[in-house]
Amino acid sequence: MKALSLTALLPLLLATSLQSQTEDDRHWFYDYGGPDGEAFEMQRAGNYLYTFGGFLSLEGDAHKKNLGRFNLTSETWEGVPGIDRNFSNFVRCATVDQNGNLWFGGDFVTIGGVAALKVAKFDPRTETWSALEDPTLPSSDSIGPSGGGVRAITRAGDYVYIGGFIFNHEDKAWRYIRRYHIPTQRWETVGGGLNDTVDDLETDANGNVYASGSFTATVTDGKPLAGVAKWDGQSWEALGAGITGGAAVVRDLVLDAEGNLYAGGQFTNAGGKPANNVALWSDGTWDVMNGGIIGGGNVGGIYGMAVDSKGRLYVGGDFDAAGTSDQEPLNKVAVWDGSGQWQALGSGLGLSTTQIVNGVHAIGEDVYFTGVFSKGYERPNTKKNFALWNPNIDFTDYLPGVRGLDLGLRVTREGNDYKVSHPTISGQTYYLESSADMVNWSTSNSFNGNNRDLIWTFPSNGSQHYFRVKVEG
Repeated sequence: MKALSLTALLPLLLATSLQSQTEDDRHWFYDYGGPDGEAFEMQRAGNYLYTFGGFLSLEGDAHKKNLGRFNLTSETWEGVPGIDRNFSNFVRCATVDQNGNLWFGGDFVTIGGVAALKVAKFDPRTETWSALEDPTLPSSDSIGPSGGGVRAITRAGDYVYIGGFIFNHEDKAWRYIRRYHIPTQRWETVGGGLNDTVDDLETDANGNVYASGSFTATVTDGKPLAGVAKWDGQSWEALGAGITGGAAVVRDLVLDAEGNLYAGGQFTNAGGKPANNVALWSDGTWDVMNGGIIGGGNVGGIYGMAVDSKGRLYVGGDFDAAGTSDQEPLNKVAVWDGSGQWQALGSGLGLSTTQIVNGVHAIGEDVYFTGVFSKGYERPNTKKNFALWNPNIDFTDYLPGVRGLDLGLRVTREGNDYKVSHPTISGQTYYLESSADMVNWSTSNSFNGNNRDLIWTFPSNGSQHYFRVKVEG
């Protein structure tokens, strides 16, 4: 049986000027609307991809300000309960727990109508917000840290860890990083604290917490940590000689399925080896990943990373080339596919030094990017700020909400249904397959070709959201 090429379907959304577009740009989709302003990151919870930062609206809706969510089935934007045009503070980070609750950090003092200082919990089942309260602390610290803002957050066991900038307290061990014990509702120090900014926190499968940022040591005993460190619940552990050189800041961490740790940011040395802005910690050593990533403006480097279901590392930030001798051109985004080489993603994202990719999030082989950017081949002032890459899908014609359709398919809406047609050739048999996840496929119908269009109807609110056609003969 031979499968027809799988592409997605839908209204023509090509740019009017494609002079710099590459063949691989068919794997990009840009036209979801997106933030009016700068988005920082994304976090999946259930069927939503929560997107947050410092933006005025989503798709022009001012009630989706600084925080909104992308419905992964309908591929449309929705508001988050409690957030409206009056929400004026930035949201910078988020994590999700095993129950589907989201924990957000940022610069806010209230969120969703609740007084919560820089950190809060959102329960999507009840659509309610709550603060992380500790009645034993002075009022200035009882609902979160005062001073600075929360830039990183993660869950590990019964704790929520937060990291960021300053966190005012007369005891320096409380600055830059803290944790909240959920059962007892108490804020605690973390191993004597860190001496400078924390930009990211990640938890591995064993409950260890990895921290990264600009710090160089613990506060209480001065233990050298150099930009990245592991917390095992009791003490801090350095990762070799750590990350140094240049701006010496690790802005993002990501763990792959084997527990290997990628570090990205702005630095020139990893574990005593020359490195350019990205490195891999594996089996107790640092790998500098074939020269890493170079270039970009004053904030040049890597700001966001994600590993997809195939183990490929996607990075985004402000850069323009691979750090190898041939300096493969890259435009703010790239992929490390395990072959030992950095690869471009078509024309990339953005044409201006004022543009940047802040966040990268992978769901299966879908990789979402957010920040401030245009298409890689279009005028810089044509902002998109949210884009999807999938190396297996041709997005040349695409209707959000209906995935995986062969290019020969045509779709129209009729009430609550989609009406789908496909041309046929006599002597061939056509199989319509459907899936809820693009992994498990089932055959729903077969048709004998007669040189006419075959037509079928399916509900737009059904559980099967992915379709493809195979042909035999």
